[in-house]
Amino acid sequence: MNLKTISVLLSLLFISKIFAVNEYIIKDIRSDINSEFYQNAATILNMENALNIENLSNSVMNSIYIPQFEFRYNYNLLEAYRVDTRSPEEIAQIGFSGTISENHLISTFGNKNVFSAADIESAKRFYESAKAQSPGKQYFLYRIDTEGLRTLSFEDNMAFDQTGFIERLTDENIKLNYENYSRTKRFQRDPNMFHSYISDKIKAAITEAFLPAREIHIEGPIQPSRIFFIEKL
Repeated sequence: MNLKTISVLLSLLFISKIFAVNEYIIKDIRSDINSEFYQNAATILNMENALNIENLSNSVMNSIYIPQFEFRYNYNLLEAYRVDTRSPEEIAQIGFSGTISENHLISTFGNKNVFSAADIESAKRFYESAKAQSPGKQYFLYRIDTEGLRTLSFEDNMAFDQTGFIERLTDENIKLNYENYSRTKRFQRDPNMFHSYISDKIKAAITEAFLPAREIHIEGPIQPSRIFFIEKL
């Protein structure tokens, strides 16, 4: 095996560290690497019987992917708190089905996501922020029985692996919005820099808003029988 081949392999590993599992960013490099590389790569990957170069190229590409961070879900959270503009009478009829907006930077469960907080004080901190942005609106505070529901705590995930958590959220956001993002000049100029741009926005949102509010995402829909009105704010 020559030094050129080793250099190319090390470069692939370096690329994988940068791009993780961003399939939309990693280029198809198979056409740029000759058959000698694949033959030598077979030895490195312990694939001595791999005779089909195309199949071997796929093995090489797959081997450089780094597993994504796995969200740490919780099914044992007993309760969460939500501030909402809808009245108790309306919530008693429909419950919380999830977000209807596609513009959220972070929505763990997509359009089934129910935003909430871990305690009353944190929910009221969110209320103060929402009130400042939309003065004059009426808000209501609710307690949600979350036992047995799939939930995600931003505190827990950030404490476990901040870098991996933000990277996974960034990947999910770009995949979800790829069609729109790919049309932007920022993305077209440099997809890798765009990835960093979204990652920075997500980190700022978590640090400045989600952690202070002790954000909990709940997978909806949530039935009215699990929701209890506390007070008008």
